[in-house]
Amino acid sequence: EMLERSPRREFLNSYSHQVLLRYPNMADQISARMTRLNTQWSALEQAIAPKHGRHDADTMLKDLECDLK
Repeated sequence: EMLERSPRREFLNSYSHQVLLRYPNMADQISARMTRLNTQWSALEQAIAPKHGRHDADTMLKDLECDLK
């Protein structure tokens, strides 16, 4: 949930829209880069928090242990 409301992602998408309005002749390049960025972001979200809730408990505990050190 936190990743979905990421201010950085919202900012980048908003900024890219503003750039598109200012430079319509670069729409293909801007759209391609934003599509790639959003695809990568979605992959990152999926890796961090799978939608089907399948978390490996051992991995989660190891990560938590490392974070607490």
